Amino acid sequence: MARKTALALMLALVMALSLSLVGCGKSSEDVIRDGITEELEGLKTLNDDTVSQLLSDSAGAFTQFGIEDKEFFEAWLQGFDYSVDDVIVDGDNAVAKVTLTAKQMSDIMTAFQANVDVTKTDLNALGPALLDAAKSAKTTTTSIELPYVLRGNTWEQGIGFNSELAKALAGY
Repeated sequence: MARKTALALMLALVMALSLSLVGCGKSSEDVIRDGITEELEGLKTLNDDTVSQLLSDSAGAFTQFGIEDKEFFEAWLQGFDYSVDDVIVDGDNAVAKVTLTAKQMSDIMTAFQANVDVTKTDLNALGPALLDAAKSAKTTTTSIELPYVLRGNTWEQGIGFNSELAKALAGY
């Protein structure tokens, strides 16, 4: 049950990054690079807007396990970093090559499951164990390619954007 909740929250995190990019006087490459930087910087610094969006999307999912959603996100995203390595534009399509350093959900869930027998544990005891697994997880560096498509004068996330980001954060 905690695994499903954690994966649902990971997807909420990815959806919180849904963005469209419009640039005035900037090159397409710069518009895309600036947009990615703005969104990922919110995860790196856990700014108020990003935290509010994550908490809104998670809707108290971890309270049933005895921890606050914000606690889990802070533990999971501790050590998050990124670099936008390159943006390649080809007509109305573009690819942003991004390197992410993050704790992967698969590692968190593996550590959690190794330390807890969910069939014999009270729900309120699951949260602290999950939080401990998130806090102790090591970061992994992953390179991904995020697709963009130009619609009118707006760069939008292309097909596969969310799945690429989700796979990198999930570790699957």
